[in-house]
Amino acid sequence: MAIPEGPKTETTRQDLALASIFWGFTLGFGFLTTWTAIQQTMAMSRPWRSMYLFLVWGELIANFCFGILAYLFMADVLSATLPVMFSIVFFWCFQVQFLLQIIVNRICVILGDRRKRRWLKLSTIILWVLINISGFCIWVPARLGVSNTFTDINYVWDRSEKAVYMLVDCGLNWYFIRLVNRRLVEQGSTKYARLVRFNTRIIMASISMDVLLIGLMNLKNDLIYLQVHPLTFIVKLNIEMSMASLIRRIASEKLDTNSHPSEVHHGGVGGAAYGISLSITGGKGAAPNRASEGGTREANLKPDNGVMVHKSVVVESHSASGCSVASIGSCTETEEESPLRK
Repeated sequence: MAIPEGPKTETTRQDLALASIFWGFTLGFGFLTTWTAIQQTMAMSRPWRSMYLFLVWGELIANFCFGILAYLFMADVLSATLPVMFSIVFFWCFQVQFLLQIIVNRICVILGDRRKRRWLKLSTIILWVLINISGFCIWVPARLGVSNTFTDINYVWDRSEKAVYMLVDCGLNWYFIRLVNRRLVEQGSTKYARLVRFNTRIIMASISMDVLLIGLMNLKNDLIYLQVHPLTFIVKLNIEMSMASLIRRIASEKLDTNSHPSEVHHGGVGGAAYGISLSITGGKGAAPNRASEGGTREANLKPDNGVMVHKSVVVESHSASGCSVASIGSCTETEEESPLRK
């Protein structure tokens, strides 16, 4: 029994050449990103326990499979059949979910409230599960040519979905910058200002990829944007992995001694530690008290009004189990604190 085929926009040689250029850039960035993923995996003492690495490798696999299907479809090797369209949307679902959860994972490293972390993760998942379901219900029938109604709805839905993703991406990154400023930089760990500056600049590259993707949907052959989709997400994944590497590098440095009084203690077992335990004490009359369990320092801050304030700011810690920013899912964190683990 033959599988019915939907209508397909005619692909010219120029269209295929343009798609091939985008696919070549995707493979190039994909090689560099895969190599970075291998390095980060080998650096972990227990990579199988890392949710971050699971998301990274899942994103790489979903992106590669999406790119192959899109290119074969553009080259007329695959037809517009239900299995092909379903497979493209299937891998797209994992593309968007994995990448957003990587960003959320980065935010949860800084966010101290467990309820807020849980709410952030679940709300992001639920939002994009609903959008993913709408993709199966709208994009697939539209590409199969079920009716003109689905085609008209998809014209608006496809662009709206890309715009919503761009806004969510920007919102999550803005929230991360705000948390780093409020919970780390303003508490005296000024070295993390570099992380804020890098995130602020690199988000422009991420937004530009979203704008490029939306813009290419207006070409005569609107299927070319399918080939830009994996390029967009591999660039975004590379950005996220660069952020993780920068966090590790900054967390390994000593705090600028010109900011607030502080004490730096290197942690970890043997040469395994990427991280350090850092406690910041600020304010007039601050004096270190004692080392608490886990290597963090506590301080009694006594303001001029005579009120004793007990404050402990945990900036980074690295346990013997290898807890890191790449394995935040398996870490035990203190409520209402700011643990930045790497």
